[in-house]
Amino acid sequence: MKKTLYFLGIIGIIFAFYGCRKGKEDPFISLMSRKARLTGTWQISGAQWTEEVYWDKGIPTLFPLPSSVYNHLGIQKDLEVQYYDYYYENNSLTEIDRNDNDTTIYSPYTYTITFNKDNTFELNVYSRTKNSDGYYSMDSYTLNGYWHFLSKTEEAKNKERVIMEVTKYFYSYKEQYGEDVYSDTATANISGSGWMNSDIVQVIDLLGLSNKTLKIRYNQSIEHVNGDYFKIYGWVSFKKIEK
Repeated sequence: MKKTLYFLGIIGIIFAFYGCRKGKEDPFISLMSRKARLTGTWQISGAQWTEEVYWDKGIPTLFPLPSSVYNHLGIQKDLEVQYYDYYYENNSLTEIDRNDNDTTIYSPYTYTITFNKDNTFELNVYSRTKNSDGYYSMDSYTLNGYWHFLSKTEEAKNKERVIMEVTKYFYSYKEQYGEDVYSDTATANISGSGWMNSDIVQVIDLLGLSNKTLKIRYNQSIEHVNGDYFKIYGWVSFKKIEK
């Protein structure tokens, strides 16, 4: 009898730990909550994603309207699409323009995200590339805002997705040809500084989350005010560099 109770107790503990497993590639057992595992600074370790950029060739953009308005009026849009594939490996990001059969290498390329316990985040991206005429261009941007787990839906489990609301960004661009340097910066506060007060929102799926590794999936369509839009889908993996 004691052995049976002991066995049932062990099974109960295993199922309790398994209940913390949300993402498809989560560890089978974890003693830490998902928030504790996600909190910290993450650095890109691998990636593969595709961007499809759609824009309308036939409708004037002097008075742009969303696609829903054109659909209501029965106006057919003449869309053109551009495909870009991205791969990250060994501190470099490769961009392949499928339409023009052109390849661009960004090296170094860095991408880090810090998820804080107070549900704020900071995202930093830096890239450098050498253009065909011999000059270097460097881009960097920082996004700040709030993050939260999303509740269970028909498509996802509880805390399997994270929504990120951007409230502030900083962008820097620099070109260098020999000793000649051109640079420009931009910064802005986006709407308010509270939950869901911003129009810039990103939803990511947590495919796998351990205390040391993170894998996210992008699968989102974003429409601009003029009716043009782009799709992004693929995955990015990270390693934790700071708790």
